[in-house]
Amino acid sequence: MGINFEIDQSPKEISETWAKVRRKLQAAGIVAYRILEITTDGNGRPMNRVHYHLLVKSDHTKADLERAIDTSIPAGLPFHKHVKPIKNPWGYICYILKAKVGGFNKQGRRVADKWADERIMFRSKLGIKKVATVGKFFVKSKAALWNDIKEQERTIGDNLARPEIAGLVDFLYNNYFGRQIDRKDIERRVGLHADGEPIQRWAAKVEAQRKAAFQQAP
Repeated sequence: MGINFEIDQSPKEISETWAKVRRKLQAAGIVAYRILEITTDGNGRPMNRVHYHLLVKSDHTKADLERAIDTSIPAGLPFHKHVKPIKNPWGYICYILKAKVGGFNKQGRRVADKWADERIMFRSKLGIKKVATVGKFFVKSKAALWNDIKEQERTIGDNLARPEIAGLVDFLYNNYFGRQIDRKDIERRVGLHADGEPIQRWAAKVEAQRKAAFQQAP
């Protein structure tokens, strides 16, 4: 879900406002990971306004979330909100973090860093936290989470080194998703689930077709 403030605020006001909002959201039982971003005008220029992306972990109806937001905002502060389900978790996380990933920009051109124009950082020493949580979002320590991430990346890398898995990635990219999904996204998804029976079965089928075509070639 998202919260956009429609008023200029100083760094001190931003921090104080969020502290009040966070307390009331937490009191409503909401558990979430929060990203703070600078709002831009219609030409992409930064303004003295901010908006928040919240990845909600706790279980609520849309009406409950909207009510929690409405009652958490201090009186007199104009804002608007949006509450939507996440249909593409990986893509949305890359978007709110403004991760350096390839893809198509807003002009429809393929670029190596699709969110480069929207990656705007706060000046240092403002006392503003770009990321934070509402409630107990993490069930593991940062060290444990980082170890899990490193292990996952090793798994993906090892699996992509397998010829049949690399062949499946080539097949999917060249025949299905080459102009719609970035190759790295395909590699991650296939590499992460390469030990599952569906991926193994599909990779074996593609490999068998490749060998048969090679044998039939003049």
